[in-house]
Amino acid sequence: MSEFPKNANFAIYIDFEPGEENPERIFQAIDQAIRLFRELDQILCKTIDLKIEPKMVLEEIESGSLKVWIRIVLECVDDDALKNMNWRPLLGKFLVKAKYAIIDWTKQGHEATADVNSIGRKISKLAEKTGVSKLPRYRKIDSSDLSKIPVIMDRIKALPPKSASMKYLTNDKEIDVKPIVDVAPAEVMKVAPERVMNPALVEVPELLTDSTAQTKNRNLDFVIKRPVYFGHSKWDFLLDNKTVSAPIEDSGWLDKFQSREVDLRPGDALRCSVRIETKYGCDEQILSEKYFIVSVDEVIN
Repeated sequence: MSEFPKNANFAIYIDFEPGEENPERIFQAIDQAIRLFRELDQILCKTIDLKIEPKMVLEEIESGSLKVWIRIVLECVDDDALKNMNWRPLLGKFLVKAKYAIIDWTKQGHEATADVNSIGRKISKLAEKTGVSKLPRYRKIDSSDLSKIPVIMDRIKALPPKSASMKYLTNDKEIDVKPIVDVAPAEVMKVAPERVMNPALVEVPELLTDSTAQTKNRNLDFVIKRPVYFGHSKWDFLLDNKTVSAPIEDSGWLDKFQSREVDLRPGDALRCSVRIETKYGCDEQILSEKYFIVSVDEVIN
């Protein structure tokens, strides 16, 4: 294993054959793996405080095959219970070890992973070993969040092309996330309907499986999280306490906002007409949802 960068916490390594067709899939796999590992961290951080937001920072990229080194940054709104404690190193170590344990657990196969309480017990033991369980407000992961873990791992394992493998590396060991196997991605993606997670946070590459699309229009209230002051990039919103990204196609309203004719303040929301494009895979499983704001009808203060 190559030298571990000083500030990195873990690495995602994809080993692929030179001459691989559709090379964009390698980079899509890394992109989506980072997003999904961050979602695991969000679940794990709930053991301490709902206000903790894990971020991932790129430390280094190695060529050859593709190795991306990641540093975990933990942000937290001022909290009297934590502000006088050096909790970040403890939680950072816990997040790295817990992801390793989750990957190891999923290698036991779907019969074992059907018992999500078993990974809950493993995570609780790690919390004790790393000292996280002694922090204020510690609590075990609830059953609804535990049920998302195997779904997230199914999606991660389905990301690399079948001729490529993926590994998770820490500073002292590594583990196969997905070895090179001749299995169709659609087979890997099959999960029970009751285990389907909220797809709004993750877009699954179209090349992973056959899919069908459905479009519907709805009126929604989006709480503004990150506006775009120039250009037509996607805005970030909160919808049912989840982050949703969507472009604003209402050019008239967007021009007024970007020319300062519309005043937005923190906490404001947009009442919008929204087009939702939902992509379904095998067994009618939802693979992704994309949001497009067709018109902005009202600013809600």
